[in-house]
Amino acid sequence: MLPEVYGTILSPKGISGMIRRFAFHYSENKYRHWLPVLLADRVDAVEGICSDILHGKIPNVYKEKGWVAIGKYNKPLLVRKIAVRIFALSLEVWLLQSKKKKSNIVFKFS
Repeated sequence: MLPEVYGTILSPKGISGMIRRFAFHYSENKYRHWLPVLLADRVDAVEGICSDILHGKIPNVYKEKGWVAIGKYNKPLLVRKIAVRIFALSLEVWLLQSKKKKSNIVFKFS
């Protein structure tokens, strides 16, 4: 039986490793420790995707994020997740387009 929490001993590598080394200079009760650790986790995920692509493997993000299981066991949650993402993307596109329209306005002073 494995314990509830376990880890592996891997030395920090890449940009995420540099961020982690910085974070561990500070005590665990400080934001200066935890915020860089969270950032390092996100950077490590991006580094992993880049590494997969460089080694010729296309990551199946849909499956790796667990969307197949969500679709199988909790369809309403999957529909809600997709709807929220479509809404957020549409809002972002709309905001970018409205920003472009506003920047094309020419003011004439007489």
